[in-house]
Amino acid sequence: MKKQTIIVVIVLVIFALIIIGNIISNKPVTNSQVSSENELPDKIQRISLAPEVEKELGDIMKFVMATPGEPTQVTKSKFWSIVQNNGVTTQNINDSRELIVGPAVVYIKIFYQDAIESLKVGQVVESAERKRYEDRLLKASIMTQQQYEKNQKILNGIASGLPVTTPQGDIVFTEDIINNIIQSIDEQYNRVNLLFNK
Repeated sequence: MKKQTIIVVIVLVIFALIIIGNIISNKPVTNSQVSSENELPDKIQRISLAPEVEKELGDIMKFVMATPGEPTQVTKSKFWSIVQNNGVTTQNINDSRELIVGPAVVYIKIFYQDAIESLKVGQVVESAERKRYEDRLLKASIMTQQQYEKNQKILNGIASGLPVTTPQGDIVFTEDIINNIIQSIDEQYNRVNLLFNK
Protein backbone atom coordinates (compact mmCIF):
# COMPACT_ATOMS: atom_id res chain seq x y z
CA MET A 1 0.00 0.00 0.00
CA LYS A 2 1.41 3.42 -0.92
CA LYS A 3 2.53 5.67 1.91
CA GLN A 4 0.02 8.42 1.05
CA THR A 5 -2.80 5.84 0.92
CA ILE A 6 -1.84 4.62 4.39
CA ILE A 7 -1.86 8.21 5.62
CA VAL A 8 -5.34 8.97 4.29
CA VAL A 9 -6.75 5.69 5.62
CA ILE A 10 -5.39 6.50 9.08
CA VAL A 11 -6.65 10.10 8.96
CA LEU A 12 -10.12 9.09 7.79
CA VAL A 13 -10.43 6.20 10.24
CA ILE A 14 -9.38 8.34 13.21
CA PHE A 15 -11.76 11.14 12.17
CA ALA A 16 -14.60 8.70 11.53
CA LEU A 17 -14.20 7.09 14.95
CA ILE A 18 -14.19 10.50 16.65
CA ILE A 19 -17.40 11.33 14.79
CA ILE A 20 -19.04 8.00 15.62
CA GLY A 21 -18.27 8.66 19.27
CA ASN A 22 -19.90 12.09 19.04
CA ILE A 23 -22.94 10.80 17.16
CA ILE A 24 -23.78 8.16 19.72
CA SER A 25 -23.37 10.46 22.68
CA ASN A 26 -26.29 11.39 24.89
CA LYS A 27 -26.53 15.04 23.85
CA PRO A 28 -30.20 15.73 23.11
CA VAL A 29 -30.71 17.20 19.67
CA THR A 30 -33.70 16.99 17.37
CA ASN A 31 -34.02 15.34 14.00
CA SER A 32 -33.89 16.97 10.56
CA GLN A 33 -33.92 15.98 6.92
CA VAL A 34 -30.76 16.32 4.86
CA SER A 35 -31.35 18.42 1.78
CA SER A 36 -28.42 17.26 -0.33
CA GLU A 37 -25.43 14.95 -0.34
CA ASN A 38 -23.01 17.60 0.90
CA GLU A 39 -25.37 19.22 3.37
CA LEU A 40 -25.13 18.53 7.06
CA PRO A 41 -28.32 18.81 9.13
CA ASP A 42 -28.26 21.53 11.76
CA LYS A 43 -29.94 19.25 14.27
CA ILE A 44 -29.41 15.51 14.51
CA GLN A 45 -31.10 12.71 16.42
CA ARG A 46 -28.20 11.27 18.36
CA ILE A 47 -28.08 7.60 19.24
CA SER A 48 -27.26 6.30 22.69
CA LEU A 49 -25.56 2.89 22.58
CA ALA A 50 -23.64 0.75 25.05
CA PRO A 51 -19.84 1.17 24.81
CA GLU A 52 -19.35 -2.37 23.50
CA VAL A 53 -21.91 -1.75 20.73
CA GLU A 54 -20.23 1.55 19.88
CA LYS A 55 -16.91 -0.29 19.62
CA GLU A 56 -18.39 -2.98 17.35
CA LEU A 57 -19.83 -0.41 14.96
CA GLY A 58 -16.59 1.57 15.05
CA ASP A 59 -14.57 -1.55 14.26
CA ILE A 60 -16.78 -2.33 11.27
CA MET A 61 -16.50 1.24 9.98
CA LYS A 62 -12.74 1.14 10.42
CA PHE A 63 -12.53 -2.16 8.54
CA VAL A 64 -14.72 -0.97 5.64
CA MET A 65 -12.82 2.31 5.25
CA ALA A 66 -9.44 0.56 5.28
CA THR A 67 -10.32 -2.41 3.04
CA PRO A 68 -10.32 -1.95 -0.75
CA GLY A 69 -13.33 -3.25 -2.64
CA GLU A 70 -16.99 -3.48 -1.71
CA PRO A 71 -17.96 -4.51 1.82
CA THR A 72 -18.85 -8.19 1.83
CA GLN A 73 -22.36 -9.41 2.55
CA VAL A 74 -21.04 -10.88 5.80
CA THR A 75 -19.75 -7.45 6.90
CA LYS A 76 -23.00 -5.72 5.90
CA SER A 77 -25.10 -8.36 7.66
CA LYS A 78 -23.07 -7.97 10.84
CA PHE A 79 -23.41 -4.18 10.71
CA TRP A 80 -27.19 -4.28 10.19
CA SER A 81 -27.64 -7.00 12.80
CA ILE A 82 -25.97 -4.78 15.41
CA VAL A 83 -28.07 -1.81 14.30
CA GLN A 84 -31.37 -3.68 14.41
CA ASN A 85 -30.63 -5.54 17.66
CA ASN A 86 -29.99 -2.27 19.49
CA GLY A 87 -33.19 -0.43 18.67
CA VAL A 88 -31.70 1.92 16.09
CA THR A 89 -34.45 3.17 13.78
CA THR A 90 -34.21 3.73 10.04
CA GLN A 91 -34.34 7.49 10.68
CA ASN A 92 -31.52 7.17 13.24
CA ILE A 93 -29.37 5.31 10.75
CA ASN A 94 -30.13 7.78 7.93
CA ASP A 95 -29.08 10.66 10.18
CA SER A 96 -26.00 8.75 11.26
CA ARG A 97 -25.14 7.97 7.66
CA GLU A 98 -25.08 11.68 6.83
CA LEU A 99 -22.94 12.38 9.87
CA ILE A 100 -20.51 9.53 9.31
CA VAL A 101 -20.19 9.82 5.55
CA GLY A 102 -20.39 13.62 5.59
CA PRO A 103 -17.74 14.65 8.12
CA ALA A 104 -15.50 11.62 7.68
CA VAL A 105 -15.45 11.61 3.90
CA VAL A 106 -17.11 14.66 2.30
CA TYR A 107 -15.54 17.14 4.71
CA ILE A 108 -12.08 15.59 4.37
CA LYS A 109 -12.39 15.84 0.57
CA ILE A 110 -13.35 19.52 0.78
CA PHE A 111 -10.45 20.01 3.21
CA TYR A 112 -7.92 18.49 0.78
CA GLN A 113 -9.36 20.39 -2.18
CA ASP A 114 -8.61 23.56 -0.19
CA ALA A 115 -5.18 22.09 0.61
CA ILE A 116 -4.33 21.91 -3.10
CA GLU A 117 -5.32 25.53 -3.60
CA SER A 118 -3.40 26.52 -0.48
CA LEU A 119 -0.30 24.74 -1.77
CA LYS A 120 -0.58 26.50 -5.14
CA VAL A 121 -0.80 30.02 -3.68
CA GLY A 122 1.45 29.50 -0.65
CA GLN A 123 -1.14 30.52 1.93
CA VAL A 124 -4.21 28.94 3.48
CA VAL A 125 -7.28 29.08 1.25
CA GLU A 126 -10.65 28.75 2.95
CA SER A 127 -13.45 27.98 0.52
CA ALA A 128 -16.99 29.05 1.37
CA GLU A 129 -17.99 25.38 1.26
CA ARG A 130 -15.38 24.34 3.84
CA LYS A 131 -16.22 27.26 6.11
CA ARG A 132 -19.92 26.43 5.98
CA TYR A 133 -19.22 22.77 6.67
CA GLU A 134 -16.83 23.46 9.55
CA ASP A 135 -19.26 25.94 11.12
CA ARG A 136 -22.00 23.34 11.08
CA LEU A 137 -19.71 20.60 12.41
CA LEU A 138 -18.63 22.85 15.27
CA LYS A 139 -22.20 23.95 15.99
CA ALA A 140 -23.38 20.34 16.15
CA SER A 141 -20.41 19.41 18.41
CA ILE A 142 -19.29 16.85 15.83
CA MET A 143 -15.96 18.61 15.38
CA THR A 144 -14.22 19.94 18.47
CA GLN A 145 -12.44 23.27 18.57
CA GLN A 146 -9.22 21.32 19.13
CA GLN A 147 -9.78 19.28 15.96
CA TYR A 148 -10.59 22.46 14.02
CA GLU A 149 -7.35 24.10 15.19
CA LYS A 150 -5.38 20.97 14.35
CA ASN A 151 -6.82 21.02 10.82
CA GLN A 152 -5.83 24.68 10.40
CA LYS A 153 -2.30 23.81 11.52
CA ILE A 154 -2.15 21.03 8.92
CA LEU A 155 -3.28 23.46 6.20
CA ASN A 156 -0.69 26.01 7.29
CA GLY A 157 2.01 23.35 6.95
CA ILE A 158 0.78 22.26 3.54
CA ALA A 159 0.50 25.84 2.25
CA SER A 160 4.02 26.71 3.38
CA GLY A 161 5.53 23.48 2.07
CA LEU A 162 6.65 22.46 5.56
CA PRO A 163 6.57 18.86 6.86
CA VAL A 164 3.27 17.87 8.48
CA THR A 165 3.40 15.39 11.34
CA THR A 166 1.37 12.23 10.66
CA PRO A 167 1.26 8.83 12.38
CA GLN A 168 3.70 7.65 9.69
CA GLY A 169 6.17 10.48 10.35
CA ASP A 170 6.68 13.94 8.91
CA ILE A 171 5.37 14.36 5.35
CA VAL A 172 5.77 17.23 2.92
CA PHE A 173 2.51 17.21 0.98
CA THR A 174 2.77 17.64 -2.79
CA GLU A 175 -0.05 18.12 -5.26
CA ASP A 176 0.34 14.49 -6.39
CA ILE A 177 0.05 13.21 -2.82
CA ILE A 178 -3.06 15.32 -2.20
CA ASN A 179 -4.67 14.19 -5.48
CA ASN A 180 -4.03 10.57 -4.47
CA ILE A 181 -5.63 11.28 -1.10
CA ILE A 182 -8.71 12.75 -2.80
CA GLN A 183 -8.96 9.66 -5.02
CA SER A 184 -8.75 7.43 -1.93
CA ILE A 185 -11.44 9.53 -0.26
CA ASP A 186 -13.78 8.98 -3.23
CA GLU A 187 -13.19 5.23 -2.99
CA GLN A 188 -13.85 5.23 0.75
CA TYR A 189 -16.99 7.33 0.27
CA ASN A 190 -18.35 4.68 -2.08
CA ARG A 191 -17.47 1.84 0.32
CA VAL A 192 -19.14 3.50 3.30
CA ASN A 193 -22.26 4.23 1.25
CA LEU A 194 -22.42 0.58 0.25
CA LEU A 195 -22.22 -0.47 3.91
CA PHE A 196 -25.36 1.56 4.64
CA ASN A 197 -27.29 -0.14 1.82
CA LYS A 198 -28.73 -3.45 2.96
